Amino acid sequence: MATIEERISALETKMAALTAPPTEYYTMAETGETVDAAVQAVKNGAFVVPSSTAGSTKKFRLTVDDTGTVGASEVTATG
Repeated sequence: MATIEERISALETKMAALTAPPTEYYTMAETGETVDAAVQAVKNGAFVVPSSTAGSTKKFRLTVDDTGTVGASEVTATG
């Protein structure tokens, strides 16, 4: 059985590993502000996705009602 000192030393080693600065960083393609805005839009029900048709620039707003019926309507410059 390990002594108290050995157990404390092992715990300190584990804690140091948890609080060490990262050795690698991930660079996001979007800014934090853009990600925050997108997440907030989805939370507010404004879920817009691009068309999956190759070369298309159309976007569609997805909706789901209380029965689970899914709908999609094209997002235009005026609406």
